[in-house]
Order: sequence, then structure tokens, then C-alpha cells
Amino acid sequence: MQRLILRLIELYGSPAGDAVGEFLLALVMKRITLHQSHLEAVIAAALLLPGWLGILAKEIPQPKRPSE
Repeated sequence: MQRLILRLIELYGSPAGDAVGEFLLALVMKRITLHQSHLEAVIAAALLLPGWLGILAKEIPQPKRPSE
């Protein structure tokens, strides 16, 4: 799933990347989940998106790190 979302982020601005907003919204709403390291990579890439997509990326719940 991580690779798919990252690919859609790369394709933002083309018709193939139109679904990226839906995946980001699903992450915000916790309708889909990713492994912690995968989620971190998706969030980092999504924060670079322009406009409302970048703002939406800020709302994705951050993974909780285990206490050391």
C-alpha cells in the first residue's frame, strides 16, 4: 500500500495521481492503516504536496513511538 500511495504522490498533477487525496483522507480518518515506517514515509512525501493536499497530510495521525 505504501508504494501505491507514494506512486500516486509522485504522479500528482497528472490524471493518474487524482486518487491521492482519497488515500490521504482515508489515512486521516483511520479507514486504512500502514506499518509505522511506511506511514512515516508517506507522511513525509505528502507534506510536500501543494495546497489542500499538504494541509490534509498534516492531519494524518502520527505513529506513536515506543518509549525507550
